[in-house]
Amino acid sequence: RARALGDTSGMVKFLADATSEADRLVAEGRRAFRLFSPQQGARARTRLDEARAYLTRALALEPHHALGLSLMGNWHFVAGISGLMDRAEAFARGRELILAALAADDRIAEVQCSMAKLALYYDDDFHATARHVERAIQLDPFHREALRLQSIVFKILGRTDDAVRAAQAATERAPQEPVTWNSLGDALLAAGRNC
Repeated sequence: RARALGDTSGMVKFLADATSEADRLVAEGRRAFRLFSPQQGARARTRLDEARAYLTRALALEPHHALGLSLMGNWHFVAGISGLMDRAEAFARGRELILAALAADDRIAEVQCSMAKLALYYDDDFHATARHVERAIQLDPFHREALRLQSIVFKILGRTDDAVRAAQAATERAPQEPVTWNSLGDALLAAGRNC
């Protein structure tokens, strides 16, 4: 409407507001998704529903929001594993969304992490996993999930001391997230150390 009136500053402000609102909604969706744990019973479903609501709204505002697409792809994989959706349908949609995220912006560490998990857990392609983890670390050397995945790659390669160091770095960045501690324990066990 602003453009039709010849006032492009209004359109620019509208677009900036929509982008910041999409970013806010993606952040809320990520927060809800990270609070999800299958052991929470009914609360687990609520967390996933909340994450989906935020991410759906964000993607309605900005359909090519790479982080939003990536998180929604991850959401579909979790929904398939948790039995909230047909597994095959959820995995196919999750893959589609994660690949769309990569196409939208391959310079986001979290998108590269989603690609790494897709390659490792669903495609059984270790070389692609290592490549995406390496790219995520290049983009953000302190990204918690990238470090956690790097620990898994090092463990698979038999570089257990490096695996422990990467997992320790991940727990330092996100001490409140059980998955980082799980990775550290796994790396320590692989290295023959007591947890």
